[in-house]
Amino acid sequence: MIRVNDTHIDESLIMKEMQYHVADSQEEAKHKACESLIVTEVLQQRAETLGFGGSIDTFIDQVFEQELDAPEASEEVCRRYYENNLDKFRSSPLVQGRHILLAAPADDAKQRSESLDQAKVLIEQLQGNPEDFSQLAEKFSRCPSGKTGGSLGQIGKGQTVPEFERKLFACEPGLADAPIESRYGVHVVWLDHIIPGEQLPYEAVSKNVAEYLNDRLRFKSIAHYIQSLVNEAEIKGFDMPQSETPLMQ
Repeated sequence: MIRVNDTHIDESLIMKEMQYHVADSQEEAKHKACESLIVTEVLQQRAETLGFGGSIDTFIDQVFEQELDAPEASEEVCRRYYENNLDKFRSSPLVQGRHILLAAPADDAKQRSESLDQAKVLIEQLQGNPEDFSQLAEKFSRCPSGKTGGSLGQIGKGQTVPEFERKLFACEPGLADAPIESRYGVHVVWLDHIIPGEQLPYEAVSKNVAEYLNDRLRFKSIAHYIQSLVNEAEIKGFDMPQSETPLMQ
């Protein structure tokens, strides 16, 4: 049994809490559950000391509102973060192209193999006769775009399924020399244009930068505050970190 100051946390609560913690083992899940219950308890006890009540979310918000004074990132810090992370602040590149979708369920190994073989035959044919793409798309593609020559239009990142996107954005202009697999089947792809992403000016992203950095600062403040409550509490039956290292990572 765990005790936090004068409050006991019995085994039944720990067992119930474990279901909310994903872990590689039951022992790890139990450890996470115990930590979570102890943190909740020290916060609840602090809330009672301050005269707050209500649901867990309510009293935790009240405690943080009164006791935390999280700093905010200055303009200088925001600009420095932007300059040091320019790659994070680019518009999405765009690709414009066509495809032939040979439908094959992901769990049908036989159909997958047959579709891959067919895709390789189509690629070989197109290498010699690229002008046949629209005709082949109309004949073989199981995507509605087959009726328009397989046109994908312009695609930005996040607009298609991840496994297709990764391969698509790694292609060079022209006919992809190998089929691309996705959850929908096997694709023969031709890229007509690649439009690189552009660097976004600081003024266009300054609000997002400030919000991101302020969220990080608040998170760190909360972590240190919780650690201070744990350090001050008398905890028996479980080894909690008693240091200046934040519990929340």
